[in-house]
Amino acid sequence: MQRMMRNRQIVALLVAVALLLTACGSSASAAAMSLAKAEGTVGIADGDGKSVPVSEDRSLYSGYQVGTEAKSHAWISLDDVKLVKMDEESAIELRKENRNLEIFVNSGQLFFNITEPLEEDETMYIRNSNMVVGIRGTCGWVEVPDESHMNLYLLEGKVECSAGSQTSQVSAGEMASMTENGQIEVQPFTAKDVPAFIVEEVEQDSALAQAILDASGLDILHPADPVELALEQYRTIIGQAYTYDYYSVVEPTGAYRYALVPMTPDADAPALLLEQDTAFGISSILVFQYDTDSDSVLQAADTLSEGVGSAGGYRGSLSAAGDGNGLLSTEFSSGTGMGSTSRTT
Repeated sequence: MQRMMRNRQIVALLVAVALLLTACGSSASAAAMSLAKAEGTVGIADGDGKSVPVSEDRSLYSGYQVGTEAKSHAWISLDDVKLVKMDEESAIELRKENRNLEIFVNSGQLFFNITEPLEEDETMYIRNSNMVVGIRGTCGWVEVPDESHMNLYLLEGKVECSAGSQTSQVSAGEMASMTENGQIEVQPFTAKDVPAFIVEEVEQDSALAQAILDASGLDILHPADPVELALEQYRTIIGQAYTYDYYSVVEPTGAYRYALVPMTPDADAPALLLEQDTAFGISSILVFQYDTDSDSVLQAADTLSEGVGSAGGYRGSLSAAGDGNGLLSTEFSSGTGMGSTSRTT
């Protein structure tokens, strides 16, 4: 009888231990952090700042720091449904307490893809010293250009970001940045703004590419050509050239000309110069520039001029600057002998 009771107690104890191990194993799995993959030169340091050997599936713990050098990337798995990827020359620190995770981005860029919403008792924040983003189930990236600023770009879902006492909601296709006076500014961004290290991830996941397209309207794998977008709007402007005010005091002849000129060496799209002839021999020129950030055309406030006046000896010419930055407008009066050159950017 006593032996049977002892056996029952042992069985009950083993069952209890098994249930305890199962529960602990489930909790650990849900919050496991590891280096899933490393490419190039990646470094890991523990909470005391001591170097830790780098290997795939290397477990990471609270206080661990991960850094990448040039032409290097690191993928960190936070469990089966959370993944972050570090761009080259980036540095982060992992901070974790129970089911509360915080990723402190010291420099560089960090891509995050949370494929399933966090559970009610889970929290995840990405932050730097001045701005914090609460993540629950979304996709996007942050960049830290310096220790005082962090920019958030959201590809899918919605998040809430805070800086001091300010809080702003950010939706897919929008980015949030902190201005010099500490304000949070939210505005749209384009597929062209998505960094190459993120495009590489999306190229390998057609479902993610489609989800981003559905949520934000951004076709990351086939971004629109800014030149084509500019030309589409320029055609409309040219078609209605006669409707603009050229600020000319002389009667126009009804003849118009246009030219496409890049205003900077690295311009995404050229500027449009729209010229109106006048009976006096001097043409008035309006300058339009396509803006990729707003997908709209901006018009310069000033009007340029060129040509030869039929009286008074005025001569005017327009040319591209030798360094590629803007236009040079040269004016000369044969009557006074005075001349000047100015740059328009």
